[in-house]
Amino acid sequence: MASGTPVLSADRGGVAELIGGSGAGMTFVAGDGVSLGEVAIQALRRDDLHCLGLLGRAYAEREHAWSRTFDRLFAVYRDLAA
Repeated sequence: MASGTPVLSADRGGVAELIGGSGAGMTFVAGDGVSLGEVAIQALRRDDLHCLGLLGRAYAEREHAWSRTFDRLFAVYRDLAA
């Protein structure tokens, strides 16, 4: 996502959650090769595939910038130390 590349992922796990939060890709049914193929073809036929990549890049910059990551990490440390 951070590189601006649209993401194709199984519909389970952390990557699927990131896609849902960012809108930066598409998911297929986990363990279903037919679903993977269908979703991959749908993705390649999209006129806005580049836009999905831009959404991913913007999401990564907004939610996972180092300054924000450190703020979250230090908040966890503060909570643990309290």
